[in-house]
Amino acid sequence: MSLELTCGGRRSPPRRVPSWWGGYPVGESNALQTCLAHRILALVLDNAVAGGFVSINVARGVALPAATAPRDRILTFSQFLSLTDTVGTTGHGQVLTMSLAGLRWSEVAGLKVGSLRLDARRLNVVAAATEAGGRVYIGPPKSEASRRYVALPRLIVDELQTTIDGQGPEALVFPAPEGGVGRAGLVDVTPHDLRRTFGSLARAAGADLR
Repeated sequence: MSLELTCGGRRSPPRRVPSWWGGYPVGESNALQTCLAHRILALVLDNAVAGGFVSINVARGVALPAATAPRDRILTFSQFLSLTDTVGTTGHGQVLTMSLAGLRWSEVAGLKVGSLRLDARRLNVVAAATEAGGRVYIGPPKSEASRRYVALPRLIVDELQTTIDGQGPEALVFPAPEGGVGRAGLVDVTPHDLRRTFGSLARAAGADLR
């Protein structure tokens, strides 16, 4: 059995990984992606060595681009309010829910009407969206600990009440216009930035997040 690798349309046997790796996109924006791809490749070759398909793992010891420092973007409350005014009707509710309830994008995208308990000002996280092959799938959260009840500020309750008016329990709270899963129109702000903003705003309000 032979083992070949493909990168950018080029095939190469494992012994040529050091030169093959040079064809992978590099640069500041691709450093993390490159390192993650290398990690997967190294694990595959570890198994190939264990199975006797190759004698050594030549992916080990390959020089990789330096990973950049993680971004530290936390919005102030005024910046957060400005953002909610620029993301459109669907994005407005998503940004509120991520920033003031601390949900991940996957949890917001998988949120269904039946998971809301607006009279009690809370929602139940029981599903999440994942992407694979260019498609979005709704399934369980990433871990059992991710299943939880989340308290909702009045500002979100009023927004969600308007959003779900007339919708059945299986309807997505934030569907895209064409019927898929909606995404907030964020510019230079990521969903993770909004979760970090939630933590910052909650602490400023005196919440204990431990």
